[in-house]
Amino acid sequence: MCLTKFSMRCALVLACAVLAIAPPASSHAQTVELITARTAAAVVPYIELSELKGKIPDRDLIAALDDNQDGVVDADVWEQIQADVQTEIDGVLGQRYATPFTAPLPAVVKLAALRFAIEAVYQHRQPLGEKSPERANANAMRAKLGAIAKGDQPLAPEKQRARPSGSVISSPARTHSDRPAI
Repeated sequence: MCLTKFSMRCALVLACAVLAIAPPASSHAQTVELITARTAAAVVPYIELSELKGKIPDRDLIAALDDNQDGVVDADVWEQIQADVQTEIDGVLGQRYATPFTAPLPAVVKLAALRFAIEAVYQHRQPLGEKSPERANANAMRAKLGAIAKGDQPLAPEKQRARPSGSVISSPARTHSDRPAI
């Protein structure tokens, strides 16, 4: 595809407008750097290591993610799990929604990331059986994400109330009487 200088400039101005930044007068490289920085800042990891606290015991987490046996979770192993989890979620939901998601993440994306990360942590050391609870939970979430991607379920629940929370009384009160009080 051949782009002219004019169409490149138009694309840059449009990208700047979407990201709410002022387009530079001349420097194409500065604009690309600024757009890249703004875009990268808006994207958040779907799961953090701290979110696994209470879901996986610390000793199991370290045992599973400590490839060099130094007693600490290896950052590169965790980053790969984060990337794999995000890729799986974006691969399914990207059929219907713009991905990657930005903050605040939809609740179903956070829950899917948690379930996939737990499965990946346990899978890192030893293969999981099809009936393991980690695999079963992750597979159930994969089915849910598939239904969301097909449009059978919403990404975020939209509950409509049958009746409003408050009511307005439009008739006069019937407690008034012309009889004297006793």
